[in-house]
Amino acid sequence: MKKTVLLGVLLVLACPDPAQAISKLSVGPARLELKLAPGSESTYLLDAVNHGDDTLLVKTFAAEFDLDEAGEAQYPKAPGARSCSAWFRVNPQTLELPVSASGSVRATVRVPADAQGTYWCVVFLEDVPPPAPKRGRAFSVRMNARIGTVVYIDVGDVAEPKLKLESLAAVPDEEHGGFDATALVTHAAGGYLRPAGTWELVSESGDVVATWDVGFPLLPGHGYRAHWASTVAAGRYRVRLSLDFGGPKRLVGETVVTVPPKAP
Repeated sequence: MKKTVLLGVLLVLACPDPAQAISKLSVGPARLELKLAPGSESTYLLDAVNHGDDTLLVKTFAAEFDLDEAGEAQYPKAPGARSCSAWFRVNPQTLELPVSASGSVRATVRVPADAQGTYWCVVFLEDVPPPAPKRGRAFSVRMNARIGTVVYIDVGDVAEPKLKLESLAAVPDEEHGGFDATALVTHAAGGYLRPAGTWELVSESGDVVATWDVGFPLLPGHGYRAHWASTVAAGRYRVRLSLDFGGPKRLVGETVVTVPPKAP
């Protein structure tokens, strides 16, 4: 099985100036969400594009990552029990991209026969810096970018998702005349999920006076801390969070907050 998508999203920058790194290298797809059988093998195509003004030499490799409660990627030095980075072989391991050119990397995943459950990793493309200039040349800084395709793999039969709203609280913002709401959503079992839904602010008369869309990746055994802050007229409100995660019913919770008048 092969998949080719031409648009990509920057994941990680390893350079002094993010704006320049973003402009010179992209990769697609931004993520792969796979359902594979134990012992199976599949190959996918990742497409890299050089948007810069110089030829790029790019190295390719798979690595570990994890998600914190803010949904931000973290990159541990050692693979965890659920890392699939060792399953991947990439070809070529180095890729030369002339100016305004694109190139493809074959990423082959071999799932171990005893694998079961959900695994994740990232396939990186990293710009290789040129040799250091000889002595006597003017000082220069080269911007190096590292981008990647995030991979989520559900292997075999995955348990039904068990999402739970651990906490939901809202506190008034006396300085700005608003509120600050936080909810902790945990995923105890099941495969990789992308819950999506809406925050709602409901007046005492039952009118929805403000909404905020929310969506995030969620891994088994992990939690996500959703956040919503807004200004609103003084009064008593219900703050409601409603999430669809593919289960039989939505995950819904609400709390009450009294918003004071804005401080003079």
